[in-house]
Amino acid sequence: SSLSDSEVAPDGASGSSGGEDASASPEESRHRCRRCCWRGGPLVAAVLAVQLCVFAFPFCLTEEVRYKQFLDFNELDHTPRTWTRDCWNDVNLGCYLREVGALSAGIVLFAFEHVRILRKKPWSNSMFVARSRTYFLSVWVSMNLRNLPSTWLMFIPCANRIVVPPSGQLRSVASECVDIVTLCAAFLFYGLVEDRLRLVEVGFNARLGSNMIRGLRYALLVIMLMGVTNGNFDLFHLVGNAPYWASGYLITAMIPLLASAVTFRAITVVRRPTLQETPGLSAYTQAEKVWACNALASVRRALSLPLLTSAVCFLAEAVSFSDPAFSEQYWLLMDAVRVLVTALVEAVSLFFVIGVFTEQRPAFEAEGGGVKEVLAARRSAGSEAWNAKVSALAGRSVSALSLLDFFERLGPNGETMPHFDPRRSTTGDVVRHAVVPLSRRGDAGLPYAELVRSGGAALPASMVTHTWGCCFAVLVAAVVADAMGLAEYGDVLAQLEEGRISRVRDRLDACGGLQQTYWICAFCVNQHAGICGGFGPPPLEGTEAHRRWEAGRRDKVTGNVYPVCRCRQPKFFNEAPEECEMNKFDDMMAELSERVEDFQQVVVVDPGFTIFTRAWCVAELVQASVSGIRQEVKLLTRRGIDLYSEDMTLYRSLARLTVKRCEASRQEDKDEIMSRILDVERFDSHVQDMIFGDAGLMRKAFTGFGLLDAAVRTSRRISALQEADMEDASHSDDALV
Repeated sequence: SSLSDSEVAPDGASGSSGGEDASASPEESRHRCRRCCWRGGPLVAAVLAVQLCVFAFPFCLTEEVRYKQFLDFNELDHTPRTWTRDCWNDVNLGCYLREVGALSAGIVLFAFEHVRILRKKPWSNSMFVARSRTYFLSVWVSMNLRNLPSTWLMFIPCANRIVVPPSGQLRSVASECVDIVTLCAAFLFYGLVEDRLRLVEVGFNARLGSNMIRGLRYALLVIMLMGVTNGNFDLFHLVGNAPYWASGYLITAMIPLLASAVTFRAITVVRRPTLQETPGLSAYTQAEKVWACNALASVRRALSLPLLTSAVCFLAEAVSFSDPAFSEQYWLLMDAVRVLVTALVEAVSLFFVIGVFTEQRPAFEAEGGGVKEVLAARRSAGSEAWNAKVSALAGRSVSALSLLDFFERLGPNGETMPHFDPRRSTTGDVVRHAVVPLSRRGDAGLPYAELVRSGGAALPASMVTHTWGCCFAVLVAAVVADAMGLAEYGDVLAQLEEGRISRVRDRLDACGGLQQTYWICAFCVNQHAGICGGFGPPPLEGTEAHRRWEAGRRDKVTGNVYPVCRCRQPKFFNEAPEECEMNKFDDMMAELSERVEDFQQVVVVDPGFTIFTRAWCVAELVQASVSGIRQEVKLLTRRGIDLYSEDMTLYRSLARLTVKRCEASRQEDKDEIMSRILDVERFDSHVQDMIFGDAGLMRKAFTGFGLLDAAVRTSRRISALQEADMEDASHSDDALV
């Protein structure tokens, strides 16, 4: 998708999952939503008014008129030989219940749209919610079609005289339509249950029965299609000599009964770790555990109850049809009660499942004692030499214009790195082939930011967190997009890849962002005091670490090993913490947040989301988050990433993210980060909340995320802790033996 020059992100939003205009403030967006609702309001009001009038119309007729019209419509004798007054009263009550059901379905549909549009929840535009909307609509249509033969036509004299053919074909057609729409609604609801269970499986990393729900879903489809034939062939007669549809109801009842059992068991398995005693948990984790336990219990009821209700109603109808006299008198009343109760229970439960009532941040997070301290200070931090180096780092910056000029120097038409490919060359490639050579001065070198600084020192307004493994063009596009005030960088990236740099520069100038300053490690760290002279000691050959090390020292376009700088600049790494420039980013962020008004962190999320797998990046993100630094997330596109799509690879990788699996270019860097984490489980929990939470970095990138997903991930982390405790206990027992 493309952005116009004037589109600006609201309040630093990372993206909008619904294509909302990025130039609008939150208040303007709410007003726009209300205007949209107001424009659609008359139509909705008219539909509900007609629904209410149809519901009230039968009360305008005398009971005698209604009774005779009912007999005429159903081609019954007017004498009470077949239909007594008692039978008529039950049928009449059934008709009214169907009207109540139709009116209730309309109100539920209206309430769903009201919540979806006005409250703008994170799930508002997910595929799951789109399917839910279709389900609510199909229920409303089904309810009204049911009234066509039983209420509307039988109570409207003109329709009864003009359009009702003696052969009863209209009744048959209306009945077929009702069955088909009802079938669609049931099929949709089971699909929603399957979607939720499938996402639970991914979050909990276990098979819990979503495939079985899919099988039951299609079994229900086959059985109900057989019922739509209206007896063109008989089902097996399982209920004595009862009509064929009694057997159909009995068989159909087994489907929701089994689905309810599968769903109940699945959520119970996920909830089990939150019920077990886990010694040694922090207060934060214990509170999170209690919240997840309660949330999963609520969702379990919401998923299982409508399925169980449907099964009970179908069983009741099957039993009632075993008695012909009973079924003849109460069939319409029983059917109306089943449809009304099932639809309302499903609708209310669905509101809970998608998070209308329960999607909220856990109460314990608001208490303030949760995750403020997740990283310990370094031992050398606070010394005079340390603070001087931090201040020196904080004083460096590059402008958006300087970054564009540097980008223009790359490639066949530029001055350096002729093999540069904007679609393939990574930031690491550019640092080795361009930044290092251009910043060398004699036998030493300077930070590239010092070479392009004009005039007095300009403190950076933003710090950019990115990964060197993504394309350099992505980094430049994201920074330029931020300077333009855009929430996504896809349009800028496309122009950079096509070589239209002058056009990007003109757009940036028009936005007044040419001199916007940024702190970017590739340019603001003196690479000659660190990595320029080599690649670190190689890990043991044949290991995964060696494979990563070997790949990390080769150009992504040519495949050749990077050139090594022969300067004599002293190199400082972890063994010299005070002189090293690569271990002070969090202190530098803290200093800049105090010295620069509205200082922010720009998070460049690459298309593969690998930023969340890099140890330094995750540490920076968490430190900025707990320090209260505003975070601006730049995405390739604002289009929401739907968790209910078939491909769950991205969600699977992020849901299982732990700092222990994060990577770093040098093992000593990873060890340094791990040594400073006070509580790994607590750190991981904060990372998950930082990514997926209501105020998290990706709150607008993911659609379809809510209460159940957060609770499932919490349970999975608790389960992992319990397994680790059991493994430690087992090792202790072995040692004693």
